[in-house]
Amino acid sequence: MPDHFHAIIQIDNEHNGGNASVGDGLKPSTTDMQPSASGMQPAKHGLTEFVRALKTFSSRKINELRNMQGTHVWQRNYYEHIIRNDDEYYKTANYIRENPKKWESD
Repeated sequence: MPDHFHAIIQIDNEHNGGNASVGDGLKPSTTDMQPSASGMQPAKHGLTEFVRALKTFSSRKINELRNMQGTHVWQRNYYEHIIRNDDEYYKTANYIRENPKKWESD
């Protein structure tokens, strides 16, 4: 899409024994391991941190390529939806695949 993009992000909870799951509320899911005094421990990074990093690093690169440092690239917020089953996954994936075809009429 010329002015936005869609993505399906899967957070793999294998690193913490599968303790985090949909419905954990505000607890972030484990996405990495980090060293601690007792060995390697799960690092906690929620979707918000992932989106923040994506926007930060891509904005820097886009602005570097455009020679427009400090220019805002992304809108402030984002929309998220938790995909809870296979049916929702296939509907969402199909929407993402088909959505660019509708851009001209949108």
